[in-house]
Amino acid sequence: MIMADVKQAKIILRAMSYRNCDLWEWVPSPVISCSWLYPYPFLSSKVNFVTTGMYDGMIRRQIYPESWKMISLPHNKLTALEAYRIL
Repeated sequence: MIMADVKQAKIILRAMSYRNCDLWEWVPSPVISCSWLYPYPFLSSKVNFVTTGMYDGMIRRQIYPESWKMISLPHNKLTALEAYRIL
């Protein structure tokens, strides 16, 4: 799980695309976005991300600043980031 601003997220997501030919996926739910953020990469082996400030639970609890990217990576994709010395 990585929390990044837009510039940092762009670097991470581009590295994933370049290394693994993966498309960027944004698989949220408008009400329970965290429920999709955590299990989706585990079940699908795909990277998932959401933008803070777009979901009711995050807004009501005021736990994250708006416009940050929360990126959830499956374990098998970490080597791509290590190869580019991002992690």
